[in-house]
Amino acid sequence: MELNTLRILAIVGVLLLGAMLILVGAGGALWWAKQSPPDQAAVSAAGPGEPAVISERAGAKQIELETVHQLLSLVDHDRRAAILETPENFAKFVQQERANQAVLTAAYENAADHNDAVSTLMLRASQKVLAEAYLTQVVRRNLDVDFPSEAQTREFYEANKAAFRLPDRVHLWQIFIPAPAQSPDTARKNAGALATQVSTKLRKSETNFAAEAAKHSKHLQSRVNDGYMGLLKMDDLLPEVRAEIEKLKPETVSLPVQSDAGFHIIKRGALVVGTQLEYAAVQQRIVAQLRREAGNRVRQAAVKKIMETYQVAVDESALDGWLQSLQSADWPTGNPGLRR
Repeated sequence: MELNTLRILAIVGVLLLGAMLILVGAGGALWWAKQSPPDQAAVSAAGPGEPAVISERAGAKQIELETVHQLLSLVDHDRRAAILETPENFAKFVQQERANQAVLTAAYENAADHNDAVSTLMLRASQKVLAEAYLTQVVRRNLDVDFPSEAQTREFYEANKAAFRLPDRVHLWQIFIPAPAQSPDTARKNAGALATQVSTKLRKSETNFAAEAAKHSKHLQSRVNDGYMGLLKMDDLLPEVRAEIEKLKPETVSLPVQSDAGFHIIKRGALVVGTQLEYAAVQQRIVAQLRREAGNRVRQAAVKKIMETYQVAVDESALDGWLQSLQSADWPTGNPGLRR
């Protein structure tokens, strides 16, 4: 559940950013205003014989199914599936959107959009959304829906088998005694002596690893987990640590291993030998990768073609002068446009 919670919070953050970019864009506020009844505070004062004008600047007064459906349609399949995976995830998503709409209403009613800097940010955000949406459409129109073929995915697998191999992993315990390379010689000597003392006691079975880790290890994970570091990839280990592990038998303790950070007393567990993942297990991963790479190529080609067709002039010889001018410019302090 904790992993799901972290994942949904990250997803909601991305969704909110996308939603706010759309909301602040031209026409964004109008779309949301149509979801709710008019707010009396948003009715402008009308002159004699003039009809009251309803402001289009307002957040939603009520979150409805149609609103949530439209928001979810803006995200990809995996993110949408994560949000809909559990009632808790979905409830958090809805509550976050509720808060988002309340803040949006407050911002409009307090005329935050009347600030020149904020107005510029809103315009640029809406333009960026439009540009990204257009490029996405271009990619979809120009990327073959049947790409890649079965032959292409299998060819990629055969050419990159090493990328689809689970590496050798080992269960590992550690007691870490820090002694950075820049430490005084006396400090490093004392740390080494302590490491040797602890290692000797362990190798003679005069104490147990959990007790010594809790007492001496300065690495938080190992100290609170009886020294256990987990099932680690051999390729990810420090070279000096890996060299020692390759010499150790399972369930034995090493002599102190010195690194630039300090001294490591290692206990090796069982080795889990790496295996080659079969094609069927990684086919969809390959399809997604090849489509992503092809989409990026289409996008780059489209941007190049667009820039050739719709040219935007810039005097590149003036850039150095611009830079010097901007470097010496009198810039406002703080967060421009959001200060009182």
